[in-house]
Amino acid sequence: MDRRTFLVFAAASHGCATLPQIKNVTPPLIKPPRLRAGDAVALIAPSGFVTEEKISGAIANLTALGLVPRLMPNIRARWGSYAGSPQARAADVQAAFDDPEVRAVWPVRGGSGCAALLPFLDYARIRRSPKVLVGYSDITALHLALLRQAGMVSFHGPVANSTFTDYTISGLRKVLFDAQSEVRYARSPSHEARAALEPAYAVRPLSPAHVRAEGPLVGGNLSVFAALIGTPFAPRLNDALIFLEDVGEAAYRVDRMLTQVNQSALEGPPAGYALGVFQRTEPQDSEPTLSLPEVLDAQFANARFAAGYGFSFGHITDQMTIPYGVRARIDTRDATLTLLEPSVT
Repeated sequence: MDRRTFLVFAAASHGCATLPQIKNVTPPLIKPPRLRAGDAVALIAPSGFVTEEKISGAIANLTALGLVPRLMPNIRARWGSYAGSPQARAADVQAAFDDPEVRAVWPVRGGSGCAALLPFLDYARIRRSPKVLVGYSDITALHLALLRQAGMVSFHGPVANSTFTDYTISGLRKVLFDAQSEVRYARSPSHEARAALEPAYAVRPLSPAHVRAEGPLVGGNLSVFAALIGTPFAPRLNDALIFLEDVGEAAYRVDRMLTQVNQSALEGPPAGYALGVFQRTEPQDSEPTLSLPEVLDAQFANARFAAGYGFSFGHITDQMTIPYGVRARIDTRDATLTLLEPSVT
């Protein structure tokens, strides 16, 4: 059974016998149009179900940015812990990209289950109508699929119901609205203040002999990223600048997933690694285990590229806006990230 046949079979098991074409060749990179005040934004729920409180928070956040939120038809659906069936969630994503009046697509929240949508999307149609998509955590699956199958730049950043701090808003405006040709992200001041008290926020250069790296950005949530390896939605890792974060994963599981990512780079090494803030990495039992710093030191001890920990992204309030596929530079001594080209047109 070839991959195409398998995907059709898998789709049929969910009640859909046909699928859009899934390709093995990534199209050339395309960037969505910049956002402007008054633009319509489709609010979607591609992962976990959303409450009225989360919808209200999302509407308030996007309205404060000068945008006009629109609720997609299935946003209040619920199927177990998911926001409706995979087909219903995929239908909202597709409809949002197909709607000529919508200029951005913004998930209300993450959760789990976004990967189930990926075979049901028509990436050729999405490529013909590129739009800003922003989110993190489980939305990583959608970002990676859009990059691999549509060649489209999308944005690792706050979901619509996140806490929008001044730091977060500044990044969103520079990247999505102002279309700045170069954006340099220093660490969040609040993270600097917390670093002395909370090791999870401390900067850690992991390969001291190599402190800078440049390359196209790919990454997101580590557990989602690792789970897509071996699928037609996984990104190319050679020469890429890989950014990763996670929360609630014990250090030994982080170790296992980083090993999987590193061993999957069969076409050549990445340009470098930028790790965000990993929180709650302690094991839930009393079994002896390595700490997260020990895991990271071991993973990158012999790296021939720059790798560093402590960048201002992850399951945290202050969030860098990180565009997939766009060239960037990291400096691991101070955990700075510089975007080297505009991310929108």
